[in-house]
Amino acid sequence: MVWFTTDFHLGHSNIIRYRGGPFASAAEMDEEILARVNESVKPEDELYFVGDFCIGGPKVALAYRQRIRCKRI
Repeated sequence: MVWFTTDFHLGHSNIIRYRGGPFASAAEMDEEILARVNESVKPEDELYFVGDFCIGGPKVALAYRQRIRCKRI
């Protein structure tokens, strides 16, 4: 299956304020988002991000990417 998504904003604590909650911290938000995406995608699926994935550099992005269970992103 092919999935398209956008604007996870992982690690971005200010996005909680911009969106009006409901998370207490970026870590809490990240856990919920990653759990939900992993409930849907399968290892053989393709996942395309067409918007903001995370805040931080390449190492931070790679760490988040490694937590998503589909192989092709």
